[in-house]
This record gives sequence, C-alpha cells and structure tokens, in this order.
Amino acid sequence: MTIANLDDMEARVDIGEIDIVLIALGQKARLEVDAFRDRKFTGVVTELATASKGSSAASYSSSQQEATKFEVKIRVREKEPFRPGMSVTAEVETRSRTNVLAVPIQSVTTRVPKKPDDKAAKTNAPPATNPPAAASTNYCEGRGKQETR
Repeated sequence: MTIANLDDMEARVDIGEIDIVLIALGQKARLEVDAFRDRKFTGVVTELATASKGSSAASYSSSQQEATKFEVKIRVREKEPFRPGMSVTAEVETRSRTNVLAVPIQSVTTRVPKKPDDKAAKTNAPPATNPPAAASTNYCEGRGKQETR
C-alpha cells in the first residue's frame, strides 16, 4: 500500500535534449493543467534527470528516430485539488531581462551603407557624411532581435 501526500504535488515533464541544457534547478515555471482551463500555475524546477528516458542499449537500437527526452520535476506552488496523472504543459523560464526595449522582429531592418558620391570618389576625399554610430544588438528569448544606438 502506498500513501501519497497530495499537499506537495510535482509535475513531471519531458524536455528535449536541445532545451535541457538551458534548464537549471530553481528556475521558475508556468504550468497549464488541462483540468483547470484558463488558469496558469507557478512552480520551481526541483530535479533534472541525469540520463534520458529509455537510455538502454535495447531501446536505442529500436528507436533511433525518436527525439531524446529528459524528465524534469517541477514543484507546484499552488494548493489546488490536483490528482496524480493529470496532463500538464510547462514553460520553464530559462532567461529574463529587465529594463530592455522589445520590438517585433518585423520592425528590425538592415540598411546598406550609402556609396560615396562621384565628386568625393574622384578627389579621394572622405565622404561628407558622418559615420553611423556604433550599434549593439541584444537578443531576448522569445522576443526576437532588438537594436539600440
């Protein structure tokens, strides 16, 4: 007989091998449980698997085309009437930035530098325009590319 404490629930989610390297203990997670529509719950990553699911030699030969998944345990913070076996979808926050400007990727453009006019080219003089200010590029996860001057 097994007795479970339903006050401290955890979600066990499978994370692909590309994303598992971004996840660390203590990161925040947002959970969506199918049984609780239109509600999001919070959690914290408490455990990372050290080996992939089904990482035996027998399963490797029969499932070479399947993506490698690692099990991650997320402790649910809210005290709701969750039940073991409920379906859950998790989003783990791997990076965050504060005080940044986020713009849609569609609004970012690249401009070709202007060619010097014919007079400046004949005299070998530098163009009369000022060089553009140095630009730095910042990448925010999920927000696209943003450029600041």
